[in-house]
Amino acid sequence: MTEGRAMARRAKVDRVGISGNWRSLPAWGLPSFDGRALQLVAARTESALLGALRAGAFAGGHGARNASSHLRKVLGLGAENHAFDYPPHTWARFREPQFTAGLAHFLSTGTFQQRRDRVRAFLAAAYFDDRYGWLLERLASAEVVRVDAVAEEARVDLIVEASLADGEKVGAVVEAKFGHHLTAGQLPAARKYAAGERDLNDTNCAFLVVLPHRAAVGTRVFSKNKDKPWRALSWWTLLDRLERELGQTGSDDASFQAFRHTIWLQTYGGE
Repeated sequence: MTEGRAMARRAKVDRVGISGNWRSLPAWGLPSFDGRALQLVAARTESALLGALRAGAFAGGHGARNASSHLRKVLGLGAENHAFDYPPHTWARFREPQFTAGLAHFLSTGTFQQRRDRVRAFLAAAYFDDRYGWLLERLASAEVVRVDAVAEEARVDLIVEASLADGEKVGAVVEAKFGHHLTAGQLPAARKYAAGERDLNDTNCAFLVVLPHRAAVGTRVFSKNKDKPWRALSWWTLLDRLERELGQTGSDDASFQAFRHTIWLQTYGGE
């Protein structure tokens, strides 16, 4: 028997041996995974969360070994009345104007206390980093006497503001993106309108481009260096912070929660 035929015969025997006895398969050394994370996902409507996992929305690249604790921390799933507890709207595929109009509607609905609490919560979520720390302090310490939230005003996606008892105001101007890129001149025009018609500028307002993923920064969606003072914020971060802020107010309701769940689902779930 030639050496080549002998090698082929041994390879055939090896293949038969492996396929015939699964116990002979080598150990792959798979990483450990806490099954409670999967239970948590199932309990809180898995589609939105799993979609976010697939899209890499977690910051910091946490591995499977601490997935359970990370999921609890990231989404605040221990809180009562989380948006994931309420069924999302699956009967339609919403677009950017429907989402921003829906947010404006729910921020402007109800008693003054409800509207004030919701606007406070939204602005607190929008003031997401140290750059806006002083705005967050103003919002927390001042008496809010009037609130307003409008969508698609002069083609600005969303404007949210709170008037304070001392005559000042704080606010957020949002350009909402769900996979579309910004058009030429869109951000300068929005900023000019906010300053001229709403008295919102760099001294009292956060200017945000809210995207599914911050990886879009530097692309046609949002050019970071060119569009100062606009800052990029993910829907993940905004919705998560809004969820936590609203949970402290007592001014949330099932309809608003279902709507926020819908944003989660269509932004990160996909199907």
